[in-house]
Amino acid sequence: MKNLDLVQLRTFLAVFREGNVSRAALTLESNQSTVSKEIAKLRLYFGDALFLRTAQGVEPTHKARALAPRIEQALSLLDDLLQTDKERLEPSSLDVRFRVATTEYLSYLLIPALTAHLQLHAPRCSLEVLDMADLGAEDWLLGGRADLVLSSSAAVSYPLFRQELFHDRYVVVMRSCGRNGQAMALDEFCRRSHIGVPGHNGSRERRLADALQTRQLQRQVQVSLPHFLAVPGVLERTDFVISLAERMARLLCAGHKLDVLEHPLDLAPFCVYQIWHERTRASFAYAWFREQVSHVCREL
Repeated sequence: MKNLDLVQLRTFLAVFREGNVSRAALTLESNQSTVSKEIAKLRLYFGDALFLRTAQGVEPTHKARALAPRIEQALSLLDDLLQTDKERLEPSSLDVRFRVATTEYLSYLLIPALTAHLQLHAPRCSLEVLDMADLGAEDWLLGGRADLVLSSSAAVSYPLFRQELFHDRYVVVMRSCGRNGQAMALDEFCRRSHIGVPGHNGSRERRLADALQTRQLQRQVQVSLPHFLAVPGVLERTDFVISLAERMARLLCAGHKLDVLEHPLDLAPFCVYQIWHERTRASFAYAWFREQVSHVCREL
């Protein structure tokens, strides 16, 4: 095979992102046989297996991991080049699937409003939200696994860029008892039983642990949950408390008999950023998308 074509490059990216040939075929609106044939051609061209079979699907080789961001950048630039002037002026003409890696906190806070905004202004675009889990922005962006990361990550360096979106702070949430807006004393905070959600908010848990350790204090985590959906129900039925970002706390409290109190620990406010890679910086579609994320955050 002397030359590559767009079909093969898009097939490569689909398999790389999905980690599964069958799912890649669905994404491409193709079939498994066709995807396998295109990957076979790419293996011959690059002289590498590219993807190795696993029990879950396929695992990219080192060669494939190195190729992915360059192929994604090339396709992004080409797609942008092929857009007409009319399309550049009309976001409603965009037909792009935006992949965003973020936390449960930011998914809960931003994604409903962002989805509604896209449906109104760019109905042909789609949104894929990915759970950041324990990975950092670099893991998602350098390998081309996401187009944008929403996170309170620390400073980033080239080829990554970031933009400040908003600030938030920590509060304490508990069953309603007429104390909404009041401060909770530190001794009461340590005496009460707590709800922990370690898997989806590691940063919050670390800040709490560090602040308590500095004061040589402890808290009793009575129940650990895998996500935040069960938190309001547990709080309404117990005397437990939980430390949450205030914006999320206000949303979780809606429709529930809960109070939001000032946090007794000196926890510094934190900033949420959107982070992207150099390869999408000049793209009209992705630059427009980042502007919409900023707009939605300003409206929160």
